[in-house]
Amino acid sequence: MDERVCARIKALTDAQVAGAGDSEAERATTRKSRAQLVNELAQTLGVSKPWARQVSEGKKVPNVTLLHQLVKFFNVDVSTGESFFTAEAPDALNRELTSILTRYKTPDSDPIKQLLEQFGVQAVDTRQHGDASITPEQLGAILAGVFQSLQTKGDQGR
Repeated sequence: MDERVCARIKALTDAQVAGAGDSEAERATTRKSRAQLVNELAQTLGVSKPWARQVSEGKKVPNVTLLHQLVKFFNVDVSTGESFFTAEAPDALNRELTSILTRYKTPDSDPIKQLLEQFGVQAVDTRQHGDASITPEQLGAILAGVFQSLQTKGDQGR
């Protein structure tokens, strides 16, 4: 377990040194030097800089109290707490993937379902034929066109 804790702390440290973001510009704004990170870590944990450097490099194992502080320092999901550092790989991966998948399961996050509800459509066949697939934008344009034509025809019949 000590190796697991050290490896995950090192991975978080390396990620902060590399910076976050999709573009080089975004990464440049969030990137920290290793020395800056070690200084912040030493100050936050109340430990010496040499010891903080060894922890950040995955060479020392912090105690449980310091793991609590590392959770906050690295902005680890508080609901997982120290188990982020200590859980076995399959359990940690399952926990992370489950939280991501849950976001995509909710009806509110399905743009096609939202469009169907917006236009009051009860059912629609969105099977893919060949390589063609319908995007939420395409479905929105189709539904808007259909309902606009229905409203126009309804107005003409009055």
